[in-house]
Amino acid sequence: MNVIPFYTLLACMTLLIAGCGSNSEEPSTPPPTDSSTIETIYIADPFYPAGFEEGLQTNLDFFIDGVGIDPEAKVPYDNILISNGDIQKAGYTNITGIGFYLNLLVEMQRAGHPAAAGRIDAVLAQLEQAPKYIGMFYWLYAIEGDRLQVTGEQIVSAVDNANLVLSLASVAGAYMASDNAVLSRLGERADQLIRQQADGWSALYDHDRGLLRAGWRNGSFERYWIDRKSNESRLAPLMAVLLTDSMGAEAVPREAFENMELHLEPYNRNGYSYTPLLSWDGSFFQAMLPAIWLEETALVPDYTMFRDFAAVQLTYADEHNIPLTSASSTTSDLYAAFGVPELSESYLRFGNPVPAGNDLPRESNCTPTEKDDCQPFAATGTPHASALYYLVNPEDAVQRLKRLAMDYPSIESPAGWFDALDENGRVSEKIIAINQGMFIGSFMSDSIRKDVRAYFEYMGNYHLIDHMYQSFISQ
Repeated sequence: MNVIPFYTLLACMTLLIAGCGSNSEEPSTPPPTDSSTIETIYIADPFYPAGFEEGLQTNLDFFIDGVGIDPEAKVPYDNILISNGDIQKAGYTNITGIGFYLNLLVEMQRAGHPAAAGRIDAVLAQLEQAPKYIGMFYWLYAIEGDRLQVTGEQIVSAVDNANLVLSLASVAGAYMASDNAVLSRLGERADQLIRQQADGWSALYDHDRGLLRAGWRNGSFERYWIDRKSNESRLAPLMAVLLTDSMGAEAVPREAFENMELHLEPYNRNGYSYTPLLSWDGSFFQAMLPAIWLEETALVPDYTMFRDFAAVQLTYADEHNIPLTSASSTTSDLYAAFGVPELSESYLRFGNPVPAGNDLPRESNCTPTEKDDCQPFAATGTPHASALYYLVNPEDAVQRLKRLAMDYPSIESPAGWFDALDENGRVSEKIIAINQGMFIGSFMSDSIRKDVRAYFEYMGNYHLIDHMYQSFISQ
């Protein structure tokens, strides 16, 4: 089996920049000492939908040691590529993927898995020793033996930090009040990792714009801001407000969330009328990812905009006989922010092209102005988006996933379902940890949400979430 070096992959992703300065905080604790090997994954029986038990288990099995989990560092590879029976493993990890792994480990521990608590300890130890910037985590870490290191360009993503914070909040909420001393200590450590980020979140707020900056790149602020409620990035200003709530004049105000824009767009097809929200790329995960951690059906004043968003996604998917669309691998194992043009704010309001697939021509996916350099694509979907639909309609989602496996058996591998399928029946050879996390997290979401709520109620500021979501209305 091959491991792709971190620096090689980053070069391919144009992430290496010469002369990067180091502003990271040095590791202060030893690497994890967990010597166990996790060869089986299981969670509680109620999480397995009737008739889809095997399908969910196949995707859980990505998180077996040596498959999607590095056996030394105890964290997920960012992705794996399965070609002719050979598994190529990325030499780096993504912090959102680490967070989803923690969510899974909590449910494994509750189901009685003997190695789960020790593995949570090891993952928390990795996060404790990992280099940080003002308490916040870097987007990507190189896996070097049993350590996480920062190599090449130093990117601190507010969006990915928010995702990880919510996963840590679920660990803290699950265990902080436990009578078991080992588990309660795990909860306390997760809480400490969250609290150490407060100064970083405070620094990201732009008082002039009234918005949160997107992060740092090599010690300088990114040159864009988080300004849309309909994207998954809405979690970043939400976390910024919650984690700085006690900082007085340095606290991030609620306006960082409330000032973000939200746009809807009427959609009519076959006698049906909808008014869905618009995510930036028309991607399903952009609208739906936060619902793994937060009960948005109760928080959003009128959830119809999300149900309509799902309905238009389903129409597009059914027309092309693909799963729902999301940022994913292409069937040629590249990566693109796929979406439904009719759900894309970028396309409808600004005329930017939206990828719908990989490299096969199709005439219906150009910009509204039909630019000469328009490059159309074959329609492409991804299984994790269809799994996210479970958050909207569990019964229909399960039926669609079962039909997907029946119609396209090549979507399945022993390490999980491949990441992309296009309208011509072509399947990618890549499996991406974050997307696997969204897949399995959709089925565990009820439990994850309860733990997240328990944590912020313990913090005494869950009411701020409720208050901020009252602004989730169209412009």
